[in-house]
Amino acid sequence: MTSLKDLTGSQSLSYSSLDTLLTCGEKYRLTKVLGAPQSDAWYLFGGSAVHEATELLDKNEQEDPAKAWEIAWAKQMERVADASKVRAAGRATKANPNKEDQEWWSKAGLEQVKGWREWLKDKQARGWTLMEVEASFEVTFGDTSVRGFIDRVFVTDTGETLILDLKTGARQPQSTVQLGVYRQGYLKTTGTDSFLGTYFMTRSGKADYEPSIHSLTHYTEEMLGRWYDRAKAIVEAGLFVPHVGPLCPSCSVAPYCEAVGGTPPTRSFK
Repeated sequence: MTSLKDLTGSQSLSYSSLDTLLTCGEKYRLTKVLGAPQSDAWYLFGGSAVHEATELLDKNEQEDPAKAWEIAWAKQMERVADASKVRAAGRATKANPNKEDQEWWSKAGLEQVKGWREWLKDKQARGWTLMEVEASFEVTFGDTSVRGFIDRVFVTDTGETLILDLKTGARQPQSTVQLGVYRQGYLKTTGTDSFLGTYFMTRSGKADYEPSIHSLTHYTEEMLGRWYDRAKAIVEAGLFVPHVGPLCPSCSVAPYCEAVGGTPPTRSFK
């Protein structure tokens, strides 16, 4: 049987790759196995810039949110080959007739960075301690190597370790699996368990914003090991099933997906 590394070039799975595989097997095959080119979207550039700007601030590499955003946004704009071909998401409104495009993100991204900084300072004033920024891990669950990057690790005012992941999208994640994976990845790497986790929605962020805190105690290493081992088995067996749904038109590899009328690749792009 062909191995995960032979198929994808990596011996590890991440949470995002697991999520892609389970959401749509064909998208996983096109992106991870064949390496099909993906269309750009402004939310990808904007989201990356928000993450980088907040990291610059929290690592004390910058003090001014506006300067941190300027640096991070400029770096993302260097990656834009043709702005006219970048997709804008969201809904067209009277205030934003072009949806969430380049202009929208250039302004909204800065506000999100400022909101995060305001919230963080408020939490620190209340006794929270920021322990780690972009904590990386590569561990084994079951027989599968799993890697990831944890946006932030805190110790709360009550002494509990908390995993936090920043989300720049408009919708709250419906699952806490990502946080559970991060809990066990952090535990296996550092020996410190984090029983709590939260998603910080940067669009809502401000000093009085209180994100939902979730218990992560039911995400055991054994359970995650079963999930990741089965996911790896699916990949290595080539069982890629498309999931046709309302999000297909905005999929980054829709032009190559035969399930929605695209032209299937006849070769690998790698």
